[in-house]
Amino acid sequence: MSKRLFIKIASDNIKKNRKVYMPYTLTGVGIIMIFYIITNLALDNDIAKFWCGETLVLTLRLGQIVVGVFAVLFMFYSNSFLMKRRKTELGLYSVLGMGKRHIAMVLAWENILIWTKSTLLGIVSGVIFGKLAETTLIRMIGGNILYDFNINLNAALITAAFFGVLFFSIFISSAMDLVRTNTIDLLYSSSKGEKEPKANYLIAIAGIVLLSTGYIIAIKVETAVDAIVSFFIAVLLVIVGTYCCMISGSAALLKTLKKNKKYYYKTSHFISTSSMIFRMKKHGAGLAAICILSTMVLVMISSTACLYIGAEDGISKQYPRDVELNTALYCTDIRTIQAVEKGMKEIRDAVSENNHLVTKNHMDYIVCDYYGKIEEKKVVADLYGAAQSTKFVLVTIDDYNRNFGKKENLQENEVLISSKGMNYSEDEIYIEGEKYSVKGEAKDLIKRGIDEAELIDTLYIVLPKRTDLLDIYNKLDASASELDYSYVSLEYCRGFDLLMSDGKLLTEDYLLKLSDDFYRRQSQAGNEEEFYGENASFKTAKFNVRVKTDGSALLGIYGGLFFLGILLSIMFTGALIIIMYYKQVEEGYDDCNRFERL
Repeated sequence: MSKRLFIKIASDNIKKNRKVYMPYTLTGVGIIMIFYIITNLALDNDIAKFWCGETLVLTLRLGQIVVGVFAVLFMFYSNSFLMKRRKTELGLYSVLGMGKRHIAMVLAWENILIWTKSTLLGIVSGVIFGKLAETTLIRMIGGNILYDFNINLNAALITAAFFGVLFFSIFISSAMDLVRTNTIDLLYSSSKGEKEPKANYLIAIAGIVLLSTGYIIAIKVETAVDAIVSFFIAVLLVIVGTYCCMISGSAALLKTLKKNKKYYYKTSHFISTSSMIFRMKKHGAGLAAICILSTMVLVMISSTACLYIGAEDGISKQYPRDVELNTALYCTDIRTIQAVEKGMKEIRDAVSENNHLVTKNHMDYIVCDYYGKIEEKKVVADLYGAAQSTKFVLVTIDDYNRNFGKKENLQENEVLISSKGMNYSEDEIYIEGEKYSVKGEAKDLIKRGIDEAELIDTLYIVLPKRTDLLDIYNKLDASASELDYSYVSLEYCRGFDLLMSDGKLLTEDYLLKLSDDFYRRQSQAGNEEEFYGENASFKTAKFNVRVKTDGSALLGIYGGLFFLGILLSIMFTGALIIIMYYKQVEEGYDDCNRFERL
């Protein structure tokens, strides 16, 4: 047989079976288009040059993997439906004299034709809608729109190669199934009777237990750390439980109803119950997939939208000032602390004057922070940082009043508290053997950005005197003296906003350059070998600069996730429509055959 004849038969088969092949082809076009768009953006050099480009590219590559995995699973599922409907046709070819090798050649050309059409239409659609997707993504991350238009040949080649391998794998799977099935089974596959499914009560009960456990875990999660640990476990349990309930649970329920004679032997229940048993045997997995995909669409678009909408608020909390300078204090000597305060001020002034900048909204304070937990009103320090259930941050009332415009007074052994992620409602608290009365809440206390960035609970405690803070640190430091590394620190922090001398706000790129300038100025403040002294010499390793532009990486992550959430939701919604269409078509054909036999 000539190649032209194989191509003609394959082309005619696609035209004659267009009711099932057209949705299959359109599915391929949609998935290829989305895959090309994400690949194109991940390879775009202009996207990579943004301040959050590295994070954004990584997010897009993860999305590329998700789309690729979904494409493999869904295209194999769609092809299995096609092959199931065409077994009688393939059996007829065999009866008419075509060998299985010839039938395999027809299937090969069908896959080549569909791959060619899907790839061309998918890449062309990706090029057409790619600029819209790129503009949307750049808008989401707050970048400047790029008005150039180009076609990324590398993205097109990667897309064509990936889906070429996928369609080849689909052909191999179909050919192997053809070889394993004899001609008689192919010819009479559509009229072959079905056995009534058995009810596996053990799997049904397991499905209910898994589903309930997954939802209970989700409901009981209280902290962000617990959510990260428990999220994937809960999702896995719900997915497995849904499949078990749909496949075995539905059959077990219908079997139970069938055993109930009062219910089953009624004209309105008799046929429908028996029919549903067979329908759920064939479509249970598909219905479970519909449930899971629809849930994924809702969860994905809502969660990524919430993350993106709340990104600005999260950045403002994690970076309360344009610049935060932090340096560790290695002792509690007053002269050393004063020298550090002076040195940090000199660094700030030197950088701002050199760059013609104006500083405002100043914050500067000393903090002692460590990890631990509260047991019966007592703060129990964990100097190894093993549990890290709660972070404690100690500041003084003078720093609190000066930085946040307050006029609070604290008597001896009185404190104010402010918390993140927890609620301390007791009227007293014990810190390193000292009893303190909780006078009230430290209102409008702006928490350090580094504390807001951590996911664990944090309790800020405002002490009456600096000597109280230093005494607590000395006790903790003495307890940790034998440890190679302890999680107790004493730091001096200085934060401020910056403006250009003409009153304009600083751009992200300018802030990044300033960060390097701060480190350079700090390294020139003294010799590294020297300890803190009157000249405010610092050790470079313990000096840290946090600039607000670092939060742009967070905006890049959330913007990228929201963008992927939109694309994946469109893809999953399309998949839902195709699955439901296939279910309707398959049930229609089955009902037609049953009616003819009846």
